[in-house]
Amino acid sequence: ISYRQRILLNFESSTLEFENKKNEIQQLKLRNILIAAPVHFMFQSNYKKYRPFLIAGSTIKYNLGQEKTVVDKFQIKPFDITADLGIGIEVKLNKFTIAPEINFSHGLLNIQNNLGTNYSNAFSKLSRQNVVFLVAVR
Repeated sequence: ISYRQRILLNFESSTLEFENKKNEIQQLKLRNILIAAPVHFMFQSNYKKYRPFLIAGSTIKYNLGQEKTVVDKFQIKPFDITADLGIGIEVKLNKFTIAPEINFSHGLLNIQNNLGTNYSNAFSKLSRQNVVFLVAVR
């Protein structure tokens, strides 16, 4: 078991779809920039060349900014906490190590900042759910 902590810069893009009072489907595109600080525990095997691993932990996220065109319609709260679970494999090559992994994150907080607009009133709760594939090269 090892402890892994890092600081990440995330660029998020999502689309909210909802039905208005006239039964029309409307879309609202949200783009955010976040700083994320994952605190993960890594359970890794002791094989020499191929080392599969599991990751479990949480991430604290802070929203640095939201696209200005939607701020007056819909806002996201600046702080969020997610529960994370992932799996991967570390492959040692001659000169470097490559480690592909896939992570699933589930938001624990309601990140909607209710402004009382038609857009924000359409949702009672909003949380993040992400699936991330990444490849680390060391």
